[in-house]
Amino acid sequence: MFSIGHYSVDGADLKERELEFLAWIKDIFESSGYEFSEAVIRETHFDGKDYSILRCKGSIHVGSSLFDGNYVIQVVCLPSDKKEGSGLFIIMLAKPGKTEIESYDDFATKSCLAPIWQSIEFLE
Repeated sequence: MFSIGHYSVDGADLKERELEFLAWIKDIFESSGYEFSEAVIRETHFDGKDYSILRCKGSIHVGSSLFDGNYVIQVVCLPSDKKEGSGLFIIMLAKPGKTEIESYDDFATKSCLAPIWQSIEFLE
């Protein structure tokens, strides 16, 4: 599963704001019932570049066989190379054992998001 959205931070330190934004996203997951055994927010390497990233491993149990289970979650802030202070955030979720995704790096090449991730281009 994945979701893509836009962010914009005018007149602020972009990296600092991205990390604050990722902490807010983590809080949303937790308030929705996710329990994390691992959760890290930092500038880190993904698919050959450094990004502000939230990486989590955990589970949710809401009484639905469709949604209950263990998850690998990665949220990447992808800053625009055309307009300073803006970019995309990409939320990636997978159930290890139910999909090809076993690690965070797998999202770049093995998920249904992979062709989209590899072709993202910001327009003027």
